[in-house]
Amino acid sequence: MKLFHNYKKTKIGYTFLNDTKIRGITKPPELLNSPNFNCPSITSTNNRILAIYPKLSAEFEIKIDEHAHFDYVINKKHHKSTQKMHDLLLDSVLLEQVNGKYHFQLVGDICIVTDDKDLELLTVVAPDVNNKDCNFINGAFYPYAWLRPLNSAWEVKDGSKIIFDRNTPFMYLIFNKPVEIKYVENENIKNYQKETFDIVNYGLGIKELFKNTLSRRPKKLL
Repeated sequence: MKLFHNYKKTKIGYTFLNDTKIRGITKPPELLNSPNFNCPSITSTNNRILAIYPKLSAEFEIKIDEHAHFDYVINKKHHKSTQKMHDLLLDSVLLEQVNGKYHFQLVGDICIVTDDKDLELLTVVAPDVNNKDCNFINGAFYPYAWLRPLNSAWEVKDGSKIIFDRNTPFMYLIFNKPVEIKYVENENIKNYQKETFDIVNYGLGIKELFKNTLSRRPKKLL
């Protein structure tokens, strides 16, 4: 029986989607560790919580009448109000109805890369995201198989508001074991992204589809 984990750190990398145009506006992920209080339960969380930052600063308000849509205001302290900036924002947002409920996503550009088949990540809300009348939607997956963007997803309704700030994490990742992280980019990663990018918008039966992608995955991406 275990009270606390005894895993060694596993190596992970972060990389950008192949089509990311502006990388410099996105802060690197940041590991969050607690102070040393000589408490094993606190120490067990070290190197397992990763803060992910949004690429833009803006306020969104959801409107649901005959159709679902949103209003937004760009933070002009952080961005120029150019057509390119508006295009980037609009290309980064999804608002959809699923099973009678509405969900809003700010789509990220960062993917987690690992060669550890047993590493799982869980997305949870970062506590400093300013929001009203909405709920963060948690998710979990194994990044060994799926190089996918990290999106901040919310269940919303008419009047919901969310404010993103590029200097404030918009989600945390919690791993099932401690990690050490660095930026990575290579041809194997770029090629494997093509196997999985946007796959959920084209095919059903994702577990079966990933048998195809994994058959072409290199043994090492890092």
